[in-house]
Amino acid sequence: MRGGAGRGRVLDEYSVERVLRFLEDAKEAIRAARAVTGESLDVFLRDIRLRFALRYALVQLVESLAAALAPWLEYSCDRAPETYRQVFMLAAECGILPADVARVLAALASLRNMLVHRYWSVDDERLFRETRASLEVAERAVEWLRRLVGYQRAAGGEEAEHEDPAGGEGEGSPRSP
Repeated sequence: MRGGAGRGRVLDEYSVERVLRFLEDAKEAIRAARAVTGESLDVFLRDIRLRFALRYALVQLVESLAAALAPWLEYSCDRAPETYRQVFMLAAECGILPADVARVLAALASLRNMLVHRYWSVDDERLFRETRASLEVAERAVEWLRRLVGYQRAAGGEEAEHEDPAGGEGEGSPRSP
């Protein structure tokens, strides 16, 4: 485990339940984004409802994943992130998420920031392509965090050497804070 602030600590049941709720919100956003990006680009660009639906799905996806990561960042890292993008990069730095997943989620966070703070400059074609290309990675992140929650529950408050709940060991395994 990298970082030392929370060595030996696991999430309490309240935090686990909140994380699971945020992961369900992320899954809901992924389903909505998949439905929209399942349409052709031409249909998407002509339909304002689809464009707005994808914009909101992306905002919900980024914010719910960041909220799900917050308890682990609190327990495992010495620094608190100030932006959504930093949440994902710090999660990789602390060994909570794989670096490749964190990079894709950080890019989605940048796109989310543009939607929220500079909506007038959004390129809907870029939004469509980048979101569609990132959904598989977002699903991996949700599954990764669900396995980490399962590991937390199985650990029962004990710190042990970490092994992948799916059976593997070493690099790429979810780490307990």
